[in-house]
Amino acid sequence: MKTRAWITPALAFTMFTTLTHGDALSDRVAALEDEVDQMRAEAAVPDLANRVQLGGYGELHYNNLSGTGGAGDKEELDFHRFVIYFGYEFSDRIRFASEVELEHALAGDDAPGEVEIEQAFIDFDLTDE
Repeated sequence: MKTRAWITPALAFTMFTTLTHGDALSDRVAALEDEVDQMRAEAAVPDLANRVQLGGYGELHYNNLSGTGGAGDKEELDFHRFVIYFGYEFSDRIRFASEVELEHALAGDDAPGEVEIEQAFIDFDLTDE
């Protein structure tokens, strides 16, 4: 019987505290819910780093031949090709991709190399599949 006498006042105090401070607590919970919703909305917007793709590759030739004249006596370094890739994702369904290629390390008047746009296109997804 003594145990019940102590539980009842403790239960009454808990109920009184909940009723008097319940509004403040629900206001704090609502404010936290709003803050979490705002953080989720901000995280859903992809930033520039997630939309841009950069890449590339290259091919380098080094010849060190010794012989008597002609092609048998050659020491040369040729940056045969260097390709830079750039891509951008406008949305889940629209993307841009391009490659610019530099061949033989030099380009210009009387130079053996060239610079060219290897490819550039916009990719549209017509369906979600």
